Amino acid sequence: MRKDGKDNKFKPVYTFVSDSYTTDEENAGAKRDALYANYATTTGYYGMKMCNYEVVSNGSLVSSRSYPLMRYAEFVLGAAEALNEILPAPDEEVYGWLISIRRRAGIKSGTDGLYGLKANMTQDEMREAIYQERRVELALEGNHRYNDIRRWKEGTKYLSGFKHGIEWRKKTDGTFTSYSIEVRRYTFDERTYVWPIPRVEIVKMPQMIQNPV
Repeated sequence: MRKDGKDNKFKPVYTFVSDSYTTDEENAGAKRDALYANYATTTGYYGMKMCNYEVVSNGSLVSSRSYPLMRYAEFVLGAAEALNEILPAPDEEVYGWLISIRRRAGIKSGTDGLYGLKANMTQDEMREAIYQERRVELALEGNHRYNDIRRWKEGTKYLSGFKHGIEWRKKTDGTFTSYSIEVRRYTFDERTYVWPIPRVEIVKMPQMIQNPV
């Protein structure tokens, strides 16, 4: 964990306009910056995961890198989540699953050997720790985050309200200052927790009640 409270694993996942990974720092606030342009994202953030660093900004290259459909980390986090739910409190095995993921990511073990995890967590605390680990580890990989939020029934918590972005402004002394901006407001509809039942199935069984649509 970094001093600013952010997870170290976020560094290779996201970047933004003034990050050293981009080439637009000197153009912040100009017409060609990474926020207010036709090719820009609405938030000012850009995904870096699975980027091929051999590709130059003004060219193209076909990458031979394979995109994973199912990762080892997904199995491990699934095992940790399932085991935590059937135990009154997380045991060494649950901790071990999470530690194995964090160790692979290069997180330091710390003096307690827990790799940044809190000791003696309750079941609820471990559940939140697993949720956060899935959020970071599987970020920008398919629809993991969206489907996790739906199956955890936390749509109104995370999928309602304003989506925020970041805007960088260049000062007269050449330094940059960041500002949080509100991009768009969303309202989550709890009916989307479940998919509608196909009509062909209801025709087969009239007693079946359609999910709210």
